[in-house]
Amino acid sequence: MTISVECSCGRVLNVPSASAGKRIACGSCGAAVEVPETAVLEAPEDGLQEEARISSSRRRRTWKEAEASCVQGNRGWRSVETGLTVMYVSFLSLVCTVGGGLILAIAGALIDRRLAMPIIVVSILSVLALCVAIIVGKVMCCAVPESTGLRKLIIGSLIFMAAGVGLSVIFSLARAKTGGSSALPLLSTLVSTAGEFLFLLFIRGIGVHFRSKSVEKNAVNYMIFWGILTVLTAALPFIAAYTLATGTFLLMLGIAILTLAVAVFALFWYASLIRSCRDLVKRMLGDSRRARRFAGRVARVRANRGLAGAASKARAHA
Repeated sequence: MTISVECSCGRVLNVPSASAGKRIACGSCGAAVEVPETAVLEAPEDGLQEEARISSSRRRRTWKEAEASCVQGNRGWRSVETGLTVMYVSFLSLVCTVGGGLILAIAGALIDRRLAMPIIVVSILSVLALCVAIIVGKVMCCAVPESTGLRKLIIGSLIFMAAGVGLSVIFSLARAKTGGSSALPLLSTLVSTAGEFLFLLFIRGIGVHFRSKSVEKNAVNYMIFWGILTVLTAALPFIAAYTLATGTFLLMLGIAILTLAVAVFALFWYASLIRSCRDLVKRMLGDSRRARRFAGRVARVRANRGLAGAASKARAHA
């Protein structure tokens, strides 16, 4: 800002606003001219300062939009983290419930057969409740940000899983009435397996999104293992029929023990995979919060520096 003062010789002097209330010498006649404080005339605002203010406002608006998008995405990932936690705890509880129920049922049958039935009923109800909890965990994973492209996988997994359960119920009802068909249980198994493969692709997609080679590789290895296990499970009834026909009881017992061991190993591996994915999401959410706070501080500092620099350039130009 400048102040315009007219000398007694007729010359108009433009002096800085810092000279208000002081005396200055006229450049033409040399007379002392007093600069009044009430005669301050502000020069037009510099275009450079206005442009800097607009740029700073745009930076603030862009950062706020990015922060809002980041917060919305983080809410989705927090829901995924909670869903994976529910699934992890439910799977571990499922293994413990099945194992503990079998042991207690056998012990109850040896002591008193009347104790075995309540234990079996309680175990079945617990397993059903834990299966519902696993489904709830998958539903919570549907809140994954749509920009990742993973929402379709988890929704498809739920659809296939529901279809598999429905086919199993239909098979059970048909078998109770007319003896059923051997194609329905195989079809329900294939549909449920397809749903699990989609969920494993969802886990692998999270590893790819966050660039975690360990989660991605672990998911691919489990998919291969799951495929082999599915083929062996489909062939298990034929193997059991062959052993019963030939009368090789020891072979059948060995196959049953091996199948149980492989199933327990698969469940623990599956739970470990879910836990590693949950930990990855949790770690990335913590890094995102710290990065967002740091970006906010940097944006505010840059905005303040931009305004200060524009003001100093305006004063120098004046």
